[in-house]
Amino acid sequence: MAPLISAFLFAAMIVLQITLVPLFEIKGVTPDLILILVVLTSFQRGRVWGMLFAFCAGFLYDAFGTGLLGLSSLAYVVSAFVAGLWREQPERRFGAIFGPLLFTLFVHDFLYFSFLRIGTSVGFWKTLVVMVMPATLYSLIFLCVVYLAAPMMLLRRRTY
Repeated sequence: MAPLISAFLFAAMIVLQITLVPLFEIKGVTPDLILILVVLTSFQRGRVWGMLFAFCAGFLYDAFGTGLLGLSSLAYVVSAFVAGLWREQPERRFGAIFGPLLFTLFVHDFLYFSFLRIGTSVGFWKTLVVMVMPATLYSLIFLCVVYLAAPMMLLRRRTY
């Protein structure tokens, strides 16, 4: 039953990401709710489940969104793998996992925006400073809000 609930959550996040999240846009930057759910899933359930849900969510997001088909899937799967690496960290306080979470979000945004800039005249540093860092920080702020709303959602481990 739990995988069905997770699938429903991912479907709801895709709908919210496409419809509601653009209302929170600040200078072209929006938080990535799907990425936050991918990180939480990988952090709670491990890399395999995280990568499975990340691929499905990324593919559906690309299919219904306006992005390149497969780009979100790739970025979400890599992020799920990286987030799953931190699952076995012995210290489970938010302060101790803040750095790994920031790194995971950065990896996703760096990979996603690096592929998006291929074939354009946008340079590496502009991509990093103007696109990657603001998107990473904005998603991190939303992840902190999720943590403040439900702290055990991030800190507990689950298995199916």
